[in-house]
Amino acid sequence: MQILTEMIHYGIAKTAQFAVSRGVGDFVEA
Repeated sequence: MQILTEMIHYGIAKTAQFAVSRGVGDFVEA
């Protein structure tokens, strides 16, 4: 399903953005 693929990519993008906003160091240690 294309919608599922888009949801996965969206989730990854949001997770990456959250990690950057929090700080890569904190994200890695968590």
